[in-house]
Amino acid sequence: MGSGRVGAYRWANGQPQIHADFRPDYEPQSDYFKVVNETDARELAASLRRVAAAIDNGRVQVQPNPGPVLLRDDMTQFEHSLISGDLDAGFLQRLAAFVEQGQFAFAWDD
Repeated sequence: MGSGRVGAYRWANGQPQIHADFRPDYEPQSDYFKVVNETDARELAASLRRVAAAIDNGRVQVQPNPGPVLLRDDMTQFEHSLISGDLDAGFLQRLAAFVEQGQFAFAWDD
């Protein structure tokens, strides 16, 4: 993937300058909130589509998700399958369609 990652808090404020301790990568050890630039988003989408095609063609086999699962009293079946379901070609295609829209921010919680 290419360069051009910026800290999301600066990006959201229209100030994409990189602060002193920011690392321009996608590793969770640096910042927990980052922005994927447009070039990287296109490359990621293409990769996701290649993996989805390999799953559909039987060249890649996805192991079932044994858990843990997230359950709530008010959770719908769709929400449950979205959060706790297996990774499949359809999910990868939907993720690729989102990523193809261009630059986006993402975060993770450790």
